[in-house]
Amino acid sequence: MSQRQYTPGIDNVAQIWFDQRGTYSVTFDITLNPITTNSKINLKVEDSVFTIPGLVHGLLGTDNEGRDIFSQLVHSTRNAMLIALPIALLALAVGFPFGFLAGYFEGWVDHIIMAFVDTLLIMPVLLLFLVYISISGPSILLFVLLTLPWLPAMTAKAFRNTYLIRAPDQKFKGTTPGDKIVNLFIDFLANFCLTVGSVLLLLLGIDFLGFGVPRIITWGQMLQSAFGFGAFSNLAWWWILPPIFLVGLFLLGFLLMGSSLDNL
Repeated sequence: MSQRQYTPGIDNVAQIWFDQRGTYSVTFDITLNPITTNSKINLKVEDSVFTIPGLVHGLLGTDNEGRDIFSQLVHSTRNAMLIALPIALLALAVGFPFGFLAGYFEGWVDHIIMAFVDTLLIMPVLLLFLVYISISGPSILLFVLLTLPWLPAMTAKAFRNTYLIRAPDQKFKGTTPGDKIVNLFIDFLANFCLTVGSVLLLLLGIDFLGFGVPRIITWGQMLQSAFGFGAFSNLAWWWILPPIFLVGLFLLGFLLMGSSLDNL
């Protein structure tokens, strides 16, 4: 059997122990500490069976600390939705009225609101977040407080652009009040989907940089752990590709839903 160092979470232990066909033997070292010089012991070794199960650690194996990767993936998806959806909804609730007023009335109302919105958008949110984290430590509440000025400004500008390109007599789609309310709600949902994607990307970047909350597992933390341990250089695809695939799947899904609703 060849001799090389075993890397937990990367290498298959069966391939290292039994790297070629043949007959293998197991040697036991037994140390006895007799109480008296004439002590006797009867030792009997019967036929034994050694089993190396393939899926004992889940569908995607484990990481370097023996944690189930599939379980991490499930919890990361749940945590991402629990964080991104409320933040996006709160951002829209704050930004929608300003974007609607700017796009509907135009003129001096639009100029005043957009001057304030553009000021918020040029703020280095990620840099401020990293500075505050270095001082007070990671916190979900801190993430919410720092994204609230930026995300509502982004959603306000998106709503403003939506209504600004429409003719003055076509700001509201539909002919009846009920149709106008429904179409207004559709516009709200379309921007909500796009905002969720922005929150997911921001959360992914912060966690990948290692500034996320340690006790809350996310896709970014999974990729950060994989990168730090060397999974990328060792091509441990079962650790790298699943979170990347889910990030891309959710981003594409929300983008397509938002675009479809916007074209209704």
